[in-house]
Amino acid sequence: MLADDPSGAATGAFDTDMHLPGTFLREMMQFVLSCLPLWRDDPIRRKNVTSETTLTSQLCKFLNNHTRRAKLDHINFQPEDPDTAKGGRTIDLIASPKGCSIWINGRQHTYYDPLIPIECKRLPTPDLKKRERREYLHTRRSTTGGVQRFMAGLHGGNYETAAIIGYVQSRTSDAWMETLNHWVKAFVACTVKPWTTADSIAIEHHDAVARTILGRSSHNRVGRPPIELWHLLVEM
Repeated sequence: MLADDPSGAATGAFDTDMHLPGTFLREMMQFVLSCLPLWRDDPIRRKNVTSETTLTSQLCKFLNNHTRRAKLDHINFQPEDPDTAKGGRTIDLIASPKGCSIWINGRQHTYYDPLIPIECKRLPTPDLKKRERREYLHTRRSTTGGVQRFMAGLHGGNYETAAIIGYVQSRTSDAWMETLNHWVKAFVACTVKPWTTADSIAIEHHDAVARTILGRSSHNRVGRPPIELWHLLVEM
């Protein structure tokens, strides 16, 4: 629904204001999920790339090329954007308004204020020095874990909804989801703070044909409201 504009003009401002329901973020994540297998199987996509940065750049271009078909041409996807709460840190992928200002649950989002931050992780983590195999969730020697950063407010500190895309490069998405929840239990058993059993990931949808999974988790944060994470896994 477009907000009423009595002047009929937007001089020195955005073209329009859009007031969207809270379910809009879910619909946008469903759009990204539906695009993942199409992007993976795109015949003109270079398939011999495995790096997270290159894959995310490819995906970003694909998403922007398909927003119009999904009536989301007011949304722009952009890789490697500075985090709005933590200077010096970047978010792998963001979705921002394009040509408008979007209000969701009373919060205004402009093209300076992304709608949702998205991290991207490879599964398994590359076997390289200084990398840790449980990096999708948590790292012990640093704070580079995907979920860990959101829990600590190091990424998306002023957001209550975020997402992680998992590029599954071996095994299956459902096998990885089982592994991720096994690791959560291991963190709890070893009293790795701040992990609890409530931080497990629930599977919402598993598409065996598209080879994708949509999961959700919710995490408490110190001094901030809990953050809800969407987990989008695609088998490459």
